[in-house]
Amino acid sequence: MKQLIIIFIFLLGYTAIAQVGGKLPPLQAPGGIIGNGVLNDSLQNNKRTKKSEVVYPIKDYKKFTLKNDSVAVDTILSIRNLYKINYTLEDDFEFLPFQNMGHPFTFLSSSFIEKQNELQPDFVALAKEFNTWNKNQVPFFYVPTTYSDLFYLNGINKGQMLQAFITSNINPQLNFAVGYKGISSLGLYQNSLSSLGRFFISSNFHTKNKRYYSKVFYVSHDLQNQENGGLKDKNQFESGNPDFYNRSRVEVQFTDAEIKTFSSEFFWQQEYQLLAKKS
Repeated sequence: MKQLIIIFIFLLGYTAIAQVGGKLPPLQAPGGIIGNGVLNDSLQNNKRTKKSEVVYPIKDYKKFTLKNDSVAVDTILSIRNLYKINYTLEDDFEFLPFQNMGHPFTFLSSSFIEKQNELQPDFVALAKEFNTWNKNQVPFFYVPTTYSDLFYLNGINKGQMLQAFITSNINPQLNFAVGYKGISSLGLYQNSLSSLGRFFISSNFHTKNKRYYSKVFYVSHDLQNQENGGLKDKNQFESGNPDFYNRSRVEVQFTDAEIKTFSSEFFWQQEYQLLAKKS
């Protein structure tokens, strides 16, 4: 009841003031005056100048490898980004994936096969090359400000993939980067679990006179894959029997085969230019 009385008195006072003067008197406020429903921005009268903000274009955020093949880090606004929505984060146009991510690909183009001119996947550990990095695939960075990337992808049957990294330049000559990629996907068929953990740290440095360069990285892989050896009875797959619409019911060759791969690599490359470029 008291609240209603207070509101009623306030409305009466507001009406009386409006009838007498036609306008509300200006109210003093910190940094400006509020009157006639208009706020005078105090920043307009502020003689202090703000420091200009530096905006770096995306082309200044660079990623490169030991081959010094520098490219822009972020491709989110280009068509190339659409080709990388897979667990390899690369264009997989010429590759036919197995039934679960994290397993090998079947090559559909012979132009990318360096070891042999046959349209077939590699054997055992070599077939897992899409999940592992060699020394020419570990990334190095140069970024004017701290840059981070987070990528998540749903897998097959309770599967998921997460990749994250962050990189920063301590100064224009020294950069550090650290990242992790994890995959866990059960798959559609029996005994086809795919699991991956990859961790890396990389750093690159050069002197101000650009005569000494150093690149160093550490990368470790932890791969565990279950292998079923293929279907035991292809009629269960081709018959159209509703009982086998759930592919986990289809019988497979092996139900206990497993491949485990663990690796760690440390690499340090140094270069020093004895003579100046103008020499």
